Amino acid sequence: SGFLMKTDTDGEKIWARQYSENASGMLLSVVCRPSGGYAAARLQTLISEDNSSFIIPSVMFTDAEGEVTGIVEYDESVSYIYHIENTGDDGYYLAGIKFEELLEDDEYKILRTDLSGRQIWEKGLGDMILNGFTATTDGGFLVAEVSPDGNKSVLVKYPGDNKSEETPGFGPLAVFAAFIFAVAYLVYREKSE
Repeated sequence: SGFLMKTDTDGEKIWARQYSENASGMLLSVVCRPSGGYAAARLQTLISEDNSSFIIPSVMFTDAEGEVTGIVEYDESVSYIYHIENTGDDGYYLAGIKFEELLEDDEYKILRTDLSGRQIWEKGLGDMILNGFTATTDGGFLVAEVSPDGNKSVLVKYPGDNKSEETPGFGPLAVFAAFIFAVAYLVYREKSE
C-alpha cells in the first residue's frame, strides 16, 4: 500500500497517510498541486478473477491533508509511470514506459496532462532509454536519454507547446519558404555569372 508523509522544514512529521483498498499502490513521485494538495505518480497491482496480476499506472490526487480526492489511470498510454513534474500552474508531465510483448518494442514516453489529470498529449522517445527528466522554467522539459547499447547519450530540450508525438521540426510552410528561397538564390546566382 502507498504511504505519504508531510513534514515541516525541520523534518518533523505534520501528518502521515497510509492508503488502502482503491487508493492502495506504490507511490513513486509526488509534487505539490498549484491549488493545494498533492499529485503522486502511482503504481497499483491488482489481481484478476483468474489470479493473474496486472498493473495500473495512475496519478493519485489529494487535498492539503493527504485525503484522496481523485485517481486518474493511464494504462492505455503507458505500462508504468515513475515520475511526475509540474508544468507550471496548468498541469503535469508524467514520465513512463510502455511495455510491449517483444522487449525491443518497449518505449519510454512523456505524457502531458491538465491539472485534473486529463491527458493532453504523449511523446514517445523511440528506441532511446529515458535516464532523466525535468521540467524547465519556460514550460518545456529536458530529457536525458541513452541508446539501448549504451554507446550514445543525448540531452534533448523540448518546448512547452509540444502537442503531439511528432518530433519537433520544420512545418510545411517553413519547408516551402526554404525551397522558394533556394530556387530564387540559384536563379540570382545563374544570372550574375
